Amino acid sequence: FFDHVPPPLNPPDDNPKVFKRYGVRVPAIVVSPLVGRRTFSHELFDHTSIINTILLRFARKGGTIPDMGKRVSNAQHLGVLLTANKPRPAETPELYRPLAAKIDANRKDSTHEHLTLGATTRAAAKTQLTDLQHDYLTIQSEFTKVLAKVAPDKLAKFF
Repeated sequence: FFDHVPPPLNPPDDNPKVFKRYGVRVPAIVVSPLVGRRTFSHELFDHTSIINTILLRFARKGGTIPDMGKRVSNAQHLGVLLTANKPRPAETPELYRPLAAKIDANRKDSTHEHLTLGATTRAAAKTQLTDLQHDYLTIQSEFTKVLAKVAPDKLAKFF
């Protein structure tokens, strides 16, 4: 990652001799139904913006937040990114169903390949299972038996 923009000088801090400049810019993604679609911000945020946001949301007492230094109190909070008056409606499954099907198909292929490779490798030498592995396999076996009785059509979905 190369940033062509030098970090800003003189962040507000309790010890300005130590912190004379912000650090490198770090890309961030804020996900919320209250953030507009495909929007971005040119606001200056830093790592203490997250702390300030948490304090404003969960630790405000009598209109003030606990003092955690100048840098935190002067940091822009992430609430300014929540610009929508009401949450966006949820996406319809039709938009992501084809992608989910591809992911599921790839998962089944890679799982089958992994199990096949593991089976041929393990067939040559018997391995000793740990207690955790033994318990896991026992529970998986019991789960499979119950699922086969209760909902055999769903069995292929899990394995």
